[in-house]
Formats: sequence, C-alpha cells, structure tokens
Amino acid sequence: MQPSLLLLAALGLPFTAVAAASAQEPLIEAPKVDEQGIAWGQWWVLGPFEHEVGARSVVPDHKPEKEFKKMKAGRAFDSLDQDYRGKEKSKLFWTQIGTAQPHLADVGKLDFLAVVPPVPELKNWNENAVAYLYREVIAPREMMAEIMFGSDDGVRCWVNGKLKLSRNAARGVSVRDEKMRLRLEEGINHLVFKINNGGGSWGFQMAPYSHI
Repeated sequence: MQPSLLLLAALGLPFTAVAAASAQEPLIEAPKVDEQGIAWGQWWVLGPFEHEVGARSVVPDHKPEKEFKKMKAGRAFDSLDQDYRGKEKSKLFWTQIGTAQPHLADVGKLDFLAVVPPVPELKNWNENAVAYLYREVIAPREMMAEIMFGSDDGVRCWVNGKLKLSRNAARGVSVRDEKMRLRLEEGINHLVFKINNGGGSWGFQMAPYSHI
C-alpha cells in the first residue's frame, strides 16, 4: 500500500477520496519533439492571392511579405491575426492546418485545394494564385537542421525573416526537389514558404533530409 493510502487509512478516510484527488491533479505533458529535439509547430496557411504570372515566376511580391521582416529568432510572430485582401478582394486570414503529428517536420503532403479556403463563386480560384505557409520551429540549442521539400509549382523560403531560396518551376510535388540547411537559433525560429500555381493541382511537402 502507498504511504498516502496508509496515512488515510490511519485517519479513517476512504481510499476513494484518494483516487478522486489523484484524478484531479494536472498531468504535465512531455514536450513533443523530433529525434533532434526540435519542435515543429503546426502549419498556418494564407491565400489565395491573385498572381497573374501563374507558374512562370514566384515574383512579384505580395503584401504579406512585408510582414516577414518582423520574424526575429527568439521572439514570437505577432502578425498571425493580420487580415489581407486576396482574389476578388476576398478577406484572408492566417488559418491553422490540423495534422496528426504537428510536432514533426514531415506531416505529409499538403493539398492546397483542400487547406486553402476557396474564393466563393470563383470557379477556378486556384489558377494564377499564390499562398503562404508558416510554422514556428523551436530548437533546443543553436543548431543546423537539414530538410527537403517539394512544391507545385514554384517556391520561395524565408528563415527568421531572411529570404533563403527562390525557385521558379512548373512541376508537381516531389519532396526531394529541394534541399536546405536551416540555421536555427536556440528557442523560437520562423519558417515561411510561398508557393505559386498556374492551375490544376497545388501543394507542398517537407521532410527531414535523408540520403537514399
């Protein structure tokens, strides 16, 4: 018998009181991290924005990109509640994407036709469009993390507010299309992707880099 049960028995209190008290005690959940100790935050998506050049180029820039300069390592990004005007002047907000294991780098392919809110009454809302993905990355120390990713179509990537990659491409999603080494600071880091689309399928996938 546990010491606490012995004490209650000596006091003449029923054991059911102990069970009830134990059930009400808050449980401290262990942080969810990957094999490197990195916690990959849930994805947020913003779009669709009108992008007249379609799949030909990931530029020109759009209004959200002005906010990326505020993304500093060690500080939370406080502009996720900012609203924008997208296609047909629709009001756009950052929307969180629910996934089974959001703390992992690879949560599977993100189908933008499913996770980007469609524009009401606009049939081909995914044509000549741009959307953004954002996630917070929490590192246990200053470190490098290797990732690979693929996009449909082209892609741009920012790390802690700095542009690290810009790729024009008309392609489907293949997670091995791009490789990148992320320099992470201890604590909060910020990762953003911009994906343009000419039409049809539209998506993105990221995973830890592996040699195969």
